[in-house]
Order: sequence, then C-alpha cells, then structure tokens
Amino acid sequence: MLVAFVGIDPHTEKSGQMKKGWFIKRKGNRYLRKAVYIAAIVAILNNEYFKNYYMKLRTRGKSHTVAVLAVAGKLLRIIYSLFSMQSI
Repeated sequence: MLVAFVGIDPHTEKSGQMKKGWFIKRKGNRYLRKAVYIAAIVAILNNEYFKNYYMKLRTRGKSHTVAVLAVAGKLLRIIYSLFSMQSI
C-alpha cells in the first residue's frame, strides 16, 4: 500500500500472449518517489544491510533499477513501521 502511494510499485503490461515487460506505475507523488529513490541509493552506498540486500538481488539476475526499487520498498516499510510505533 505504501509502495503504491509513493508510485514505485511494479506493473507488467500484458495483452493475450504478448508481455511488454515491467515498469513502475508512477501514480504517486513524484517528489516523494525521487526522494525515496535517492535515499535508497544512499542507503546502498553507506549501509551494509542494504548493500548486501542489493547485491543479493543483483546476483539473482535483477537489473540495477529493479534492485534499487526493491531497496526503496524495504526502506519505505521500515520508515512506516517506525512511524506506526511512535503512535503507540
């Protein structure tokens, strides 16, 4: 849900037998999407946990963009859990 709000949820376009690959929907806030993408890149470069997660995805054959968006989604879920714990 949070990933869709930001606009980094993956989507594949299919019609019959044809599949056109994946892209992100971009229906969310573009400024928030850019901020989360840049935060994911910074996390990959500076945090060992996110760097290992990124490299695990890359060794599985995922592209750079897919791996960074996966890190961004994980980062969003962590941020959301921190904010939801604050309200307790």
